[in-house]
Amino acid sequence: MSDTLGKNRVIVVLDDLDDNSDKMRKTILQEQPKIRQLARDLFLVKKGTDQQKMCYFEHNRKPDFS
Repeated sequence: MSDTLGKNRVIVVLDDLDDNSDKMRKTILQEQPKIRQLARDLFLVKKGTDQQKMCYFEHNRKPDFS
């Protein structure tokens, strides 16, 4: 997908998680380094997250792979 659309048009979403903390996000990025290479951002969505909250979050968050 990244080859076709370009890295800036690809995001990775992991849904229905028990833990969506920054620590978990960093762990996933360390264990799956290709995400940084092939996607603009990684979103972790906790179980039961309201879709409206997720849309607000997505529009107001800048990508951060630091």
